[in-house]
Amino acid sequence: MKITITGALYSGKSSVAKAISKSLDYTYFSVGDLQRKLAVEKGMSITEYNKYMLDNKLDHEVDNRTAEIGKEKDNFIFDARLAWHFIPDSFKIYLKVDLDVAVERSMKNERGKSEKYASKEDAKVNINERRRLEVSRFKDIYNIDINQESNYDLVIDTSHISMEGVIEEAIEKVKKVIEKV
Repeated sequence: MKITITGALYSGKSSVAKAISKSLDYTYFSVGDLQRKLAVEKGMSITEYNKYMLDNKLDHEVDNRTAEIGKEKDNFIFDARLAWHFIPDSFKIYLKVDLDVAVERSMKNERGKSEKYASKEDAKVNINERRRLEVSRFKDIYNIDINQESNYDLVIDTSHISMEGVIEEAIEKVKKVIEKV
């Protein structure tokens, strides 16, 4: 079984992916962790690093490695914007969240704090800009719309569900798919 997870910023992707990984004893991969580490090393915010990736056409390096993992390995969950696209035989999960909820989460979340948002309005502007850059970049490079829910096997709106509830729903659906395989 191969599982890919993507979605809106602050929708809970990493928390859900890690919980599924632990529950199923699957390997966990995260492009976001790698990109945040590289952004810090370059003294950039994640939004600045996204612009840097676009300007220097660095997406293909990450994407090629993602595709390789998808071909070479099984029993993993991959937390990345485009893993679903590069690992087409995966079970694809998309998490969405209302922007105002995402802003609230960003102000409490350690990753959000590392972005050093000056205010909720600043967080809203940055979250919107980061998503806009991602949607535009992936449309330009791959001609895909990451917001298109029909790309995914499971879509969960995490706005008004506890993280435990989201995790429980995702694990339940994944286990049903595994039973059919």
